[in-house]
Amino acid sequence: MPLSRTLAGLLAGFAGLASAPAAADCRVDVRPVAFGTIDLGRKNYGKGEIVVRCDRPTRFEVAIQGGAERELVGPSGARLRYRLFADPGHRRPWGDGGRSGGTVTAESDGRRPVRLTVYGLIPRQKGPAEGQYVDQLAVTLRY
Repeated sequence: MPLSRTLAGLLAGFAGLASAPAAADCRVDVRPVAFGTIDLGRKNYGKGEIVVRCDRPTRFEVAIQGGAERELVGPSGARLRYRLFADPGHRRPWGDGGRSGGTVTAESDGRRPVRLTVYGLIPRQKGPAEGQYVDQLAVTLRY
């Protein structure tokens, strides 16, 4: 095979690599689920938000580490059980893709942020100590 054909084939291969679309660069911000004042004698509802910004159109999946079944930690280590959902009707548990809840898939247009609401539910339960209760959500973004 003449050298010129081989070189042309290699150059064409490099040109194909150079023209492949670059992967998107995405960032994620998590706003915690806020419940306000909690009445343990009834169900309590809250909302949080996961905001994803990508620099080009891309499809992505958001997993919440630790799953949908969670605990808020308060004074002296007191704990309140709660759950996370992907829908306002509390039918789709949002977790890490395991037994306690699936992931959420969405798509960025590359220009505007994608805002995903996280719905929280604290079921009725026996009362632990009064005070402030918190939980940190960690998410994984796959794209």
